[in-house]
Amino acid sequence: MVESLPGLPHVAGADRSSVMVASRYPVTAEWLDLGPAANPTDDVGGSGALRAVVERPDARPLVVYGVHAPTTRKVSGWVMRNAYLRAVAERVKAEPAGTDLLVVGDWNTPYWSPVLRSFMNRSGLVTTERGAWPPPTRFFREFRAPPALGTPIDRIAVPGRIGVAAINVSKDFGSDHLAVTADLAIP
Repeated sequence: MVESLPGLPHVAGADRSSVMVASRYPVTAEWLDLGPAANPTDDVGGSGALRAVVERPDARPLVVYGVHAPTTRKVSGWVMRNAYLRAVAERVKAEPAGTDLLVVGDWNTPYWSPVLRSFMNRSGLVTTERGAWPPPTRFFREFRAPPALGTPIDRIAVPGRIGVAAINVSKDFGSDHLAVTADLAIP
C-alpha cells in the first residue's frame, strides 16, 4: 500500500485498488457505488471510482474523481465501461454549481470516441487534451510496441472555467501507461 509520495504526503484510495489520489493537502475519500451494470468485475478489469475531497488552505475544497473504467477487451467490458462513464458523469453533474473538480485517470476510451463526447456532454466538463491527435498514454508493452504506437486513453477533465496552462505526458517509466499531468488555473 502506498502511504505517501515525495511532496504528496496525503493519499486516499491506495488501500483498495489501482486508483488513488495523492495530495500535498489533507484529503478524504469515498468509493462510489455506480450500480451493478457499472461496478468493475474481475472478469472485465478496471477499478472502482473514487471521489476525493482535497482541503486546500485559503480556497474552496477541490473534488477529484479518480477513475479506471473497465477494459474493452470483450463485449461485456465495452458495455460496463460505457455504463461506468455514464454513472460517473451523472455524479459529476450532481455536484453543486461552481464546485472546483477534476476527473482523472484511465478512461479506457480514446479522445475521438463518442463515449468520451457523451461523458463531456453529460457532465459539463472538458478534456485537457489538445490538438487533433493527442499523445498516446497507453501502449502495448507486452508486444514490445513503443509508446508512439499507443492510444490516448488516460486524461484529465475539468469544468470550462478552470484554465489549462500546460498538459504533459511523461516518458516511459516501466508501466504500459504514461502519466498525464496538467498545470491548471483554478479561479
